[in-house]
Amino acid sequence: MPDLTPDELAALAHWATHGRPGTPPVEQYIPDADELARVQLMVAPATAAWADRFDLAQTAALLRGFPRGEMEDKWIVFADDPAPSGSTAVHFVRSWTGAEIIRIDLQLTDKGSHTTLASWETDAERIKNPTEEFARTTFVEACRWVLRFEVAG
Repeated sequence: MPDLTPDELAALAHWATHGRPGTPPVEQYIPDADELARVQLMVAPATAAWADRFDLAQTAALLRGFPRGEMEDKWIVFADDPAPSGSTAVHFVRSWTGAEIIRIDLQLTDKGSHTTLASWETDAERIKNPTEEFARTTFVEACRWVLRFEVAG
């Protein structure tokens, strides 16, 4: 096997983490009972306040989520039903293992939404780099690559 260039190694690492570029669904992805049974909630979550604001299109993308389709899809993203107060959670789950890695709690507004809390897995058995920095960069890149929108800041 030939030696890989740094750019090729970076591309391979990106693919391993994020998979193929997403084609977000037109309709909201709602996991069925079998898919929900596969989801393993975080066992050692850490939390922080992330100050993200999302416009209406970004909020719609978060709420629509992303289903597992092909083996190359590394993420399942789905939202809980919004509470009467407008709060909801969006779950970022590894497609192969079913492990929830990131969850953002959102407050829906008439202009979109904003993050009220972010949680990420810190259990070393489930994730190799359990830092907030890694969770943040993973969230930002999953939004860009899978849900197809940019997170500011």
